[in-house]
Amino acid sequence: MKTLTPLQRKALFMGIRPAAIEVGEDPEAYRLRILKEELGVEHLGEVSRNGGFDKLMSRIWADRGDYERALSYSKGSSVRLVHLIVDAAKKIVAASPDYDGNAYHYIVGVMAQSKMFDTLPGTEPADFVHALGQYKEEQLKRLLVMLNAYLGRIRKREMVELKPSECSILPLVLKGKWYDMIASGEKTEEYRADTPYWHNRFSNWVMNLPFDGHLVIAFSRGYRKPDLFIEACGINIYPNRQHPDWGEPTGSHYVIALKRRVQLIDDMKV
Repeated sequence: MKTLTPLQRKALFMGIRPAAIEVGEDPEAYRLRILKEELGVEHLGEVSRNGGFDKLMSRIWADRGDYERALSYSKGSSVRLVHLIVDAAKKIVAASPDYDGNAYHYIVGVMAQSKMFDTLPGTEPADFVHALGQYKEEQLKRLLVMLNAYLGRIRKREMVELKPSECSILPLVLKGKWYDMIASGEKTEEYRADTPYWHNRFSNWVMNLPFDGHLVIAFSRGYRKPDLFIEACGINIYPNRQHPDWGEPTGSHYVIALKRRVQLIDDMKV
């Protein structure tokens, strides 16, 4: 078995802590749990650089709520794809108090609206996963991308108030085009090159994050005072370009997954 490459270890290192915080768990406990649940091992040294790495990265991105990124690590795995669809729907239903159905009802409703499916599965939990797995992989991928977009819109509508003491704040300068796209909610990721400078800066930022804290990007339009604060799901290394229209570079680079807008309030505010 070929073990993880240094780049893969780096990607996992950058992903585990933000994912643990997202699910409300101690990072070390989260690392041990996903190793056991996904691969049945206890140490990163037992993880293969091919299938093992992809399973862990898919799980990490799913726990961080970015199912389109999780999908990119699930090529050829229809079982994983179905579980990602169900997990995304559960998050949407949990964030939609006015919706009175369950995740299975929600998925079937989206399938019906999409008009991509000639037949629809039943909504009984015992049979649902098997029934969904019978559809074409391309159809399921498109369904997951739709659910991911719905979840993204729900999160964009959220505006949270946070105290600076609850956050790790990273200032980033943007060109006007990218600033406007992020401010409008159209662009949900920001990118930086995989260089020693950004590795050190991002590593320090993630590791200095207080547990139960929040990753907040302080964006500025040009070299002005930051005035756009966005909570991030986390930062990770990504080898391939997925959104060239958002300025995503080719080759190895950092992806900053953006979650929702933040209003910073005074620590003394009651």
